[in-house]
Amino acid sequence: MVLICAETGLPIWDDKQPLPPISQLDSLGRLAVGELTVDRVLEAYPKGVFPWYSASEKFPERKVWAALDPRYVLRADNFHCSKSLQKSMRKYEVRYDTAYAEVLTMCATIPRVDTEGNPCGTWIDADFQRVYTELHQRGYAHSVETFYQGELVGGLMGIAIGSVFFGDSMFHTRSDASKVALAHLVDMYKDGLIDCQMGTEHMIRMGAKGMPLEKFVKEIKVGVQKESLWKPTY
Repeated sequence: MVLICAETGLPIWDDKQPLPPISQLDSLGRLAVGELTVDRVLEAYPKGVFPWYSASEKFPERKVWAALDPRYVLRADNFHCSKSLQKSMRKYEVRYDTAYAEVLTMCATIPRVDTEGNPCGTWIDADFQRVYTELHQRGYAHSVETFYQGELVGGLMGIAIGSVFFGDSMFHTRSDASKVALAHLVDMYKDGLIDCQMGTEHMIRMGAKGMPLEKFVKEIKVGVQKESLWKPTY
């Protein structure tokens, strides 16, 4: 028997049950409510599912698992690298996995808004940070970091599996710093795919395109089986 979460109306899936098929998504792209664990993340991402912040949750250790349709992705051929960004790329130093904890912490400080534009706090809570720190330790979660005069000023983080990078969050404290990190990630994944999850105005300007969810799931099913493209050039 599957329990229903009173707050969201979604089924509650414990960590001993596989996630339900995406055919059971509701009209908001939500699939289920469940614990956030390392094993759940590694099950969900290759299926096109990711943990999504829900401001109505009373239990922060539970996350809404979602799969948005369309799914926004970024390919090297569509990446928009403006002349100003090309100049910025010469100003910054880029490193990989040297300050993952700091990038995770900085991403957690970014103010978030709900679908109606109201402040709703960060979805990168202590539980998220604990799980994704373990994912980093196990070689799945990574960061691209931008430094200016030795100071961390921007970066991004996500999960790398095969030829797919599942992007989770990014931040910057100086102009173009996160875009520089993204440009380096795009170059690393020029033969792969970067999952942007949703079509934010920022990512659309950078070249992200919407893809039908069914097509996205079929593509990543193949991509996650390929040799990893996460091979930083230091």
